[in-house]
Amino acid sequence: MKYSLILILLPMLWLTACSDAPQLAAVKQQLQAEIPEQWQVTSFNVEAEEETGTKVSPVWQYRFNAEIAPKEAMHHRIGRLQEVDILEVTQKKNEKFKLNGLANSALYNGEWQVGMDLNLVQAISFGMPLSRFPDKHVIAGSSDYKKLLKTAKEAQQKIEQQIATDEQQFQQLLLEYNKLQQELQTKAQQSSEQLNTLQQQSYQQRDQLAQQLSSQNVELRNQLQQQRQAKAAEFRQIHDKQAAEIESAYRLQSAEFKAARTKAQDLRTEQRNAARKAHAAETQSARSTMQRADYTLFKAQADEKLRAEYQQIDQTHNTRVQEIAAAEKVVTDKRRADLAAIATTYRQQVDALSAEQNEQLTAARSEASQQQQQAGSDQQSELQSARNKHQALLADNNRQLNELRQRIDQLQRRIHEQRSILGRESQLLAQLDP
Repeated sequence: MKYSLILILLPMLWLTACSDAPQLAAVKQQLQAEIPEQWQVTSFNVEAEEETGTKVSPVWQYRFNAEIAPKEAMHHRIGRLQEVDILEVTQKKNEKFKLNGLANSALYNGEWQVGMDLNLVQAISFGMPLSRFPDKHVIAGSSDYKKLLKTAKEAQQKIEQQIATDEQQFQQLLLEYNKLQQELQTKAQQSSEQLNTLQQQSYQQRDQLAQQLSSQNVELRNQLQQQRQAKAAEFRQIHDKQAAEIESAYRLQSAEFKAARTKAQDLRTEQRNAARKAHAAETQSARSTMQRADYTLFKAQADEKLRAEYQQIDQTHNTRVQEIAAAEKVVTDKRRADLAAIATTYRQQVDALSAEQNEQLTAARSEASQQQQQAGSDQQSELQSARNKHQALLADNNRQLNELRQRIDQLQRRIHEQRSILGRESQLLAQLDP
């Protein structure tokens, strides 16, 4: 810490005196407190004194002159070379400096409070003892100081040479950096183009595979449809043949039933005609041989007999017709059942064929989908591997550029630091050894 007293009045400070009266020792003690710690009062002379207070509040005023001197040589730093502080002696040990001043001492609370105004006869830039400079140092003018100047000049020459070497290396590294940057950009561009080409090829292969699988699916569907139509036609032929056989048998049986009805009708007609003829013959014979009254009765009995025969003939005829109708119903029901059975068989065959072909189509679609998914997965894996390689290439490019950039930056900082040190020490050397 530096203390400066340059022909100015110091602020008045009130401090506690050591005794009950304003003695010279109290003023000297206060003066010692006013100067830096490493300094001492070597002489003190009171030129005038006066009591200006009262008995209740006594106050003494003094005008004095004194001499002060450092207890050891004082120094301050004038510069730094080669990590060594260069110190200059500001005051020699016991070198005396004159000052004068005014002191005012007043009794307050049972203690003497002293205030001073000090005035240095000549300006003093207070230095510090060597103990306050912990770093390595030399004293200006000493042999170590001269050796330091020589060493600093030699070091400057080395620094200048090192700066020149570093600048050449810096330019060389810049050329290497630009060349490496161009090479890595070319590699990155080639890798990007290869990746784009691979992506386009992958998309084309995916589209081609999708088209191929779609064409195969359409072709298979057409083949199965043709097979279904051919097989369904075979089933239809079998069905139609069986239906024709059923219809043929039914028509024959229907003809037989029709013939049976005709026979039954003819038999009824024949029997009714025979009964009617017999009735006519009997009544004609009776009419010619019987009395009218007897004939009337006979005629009535003959008519009743004819009606009874008619009823018997009709009943027999109706029974026969019912038997024929029942038999015909059985045949008709059988025809209907047989036709329904072969129709059901035909539908089942067609449905089974459709189900089988649907299973084949489903299996084909599933296989095509699996192929497409597997191909897509393989392509995606290949693309991802290519992307990873591309990203790894970019990362390695950045690493190489960053490492070289760091070397360039470190070298540039070193050149800047060396130039700064060189400029600072050159300026200091010019001042110290013009």
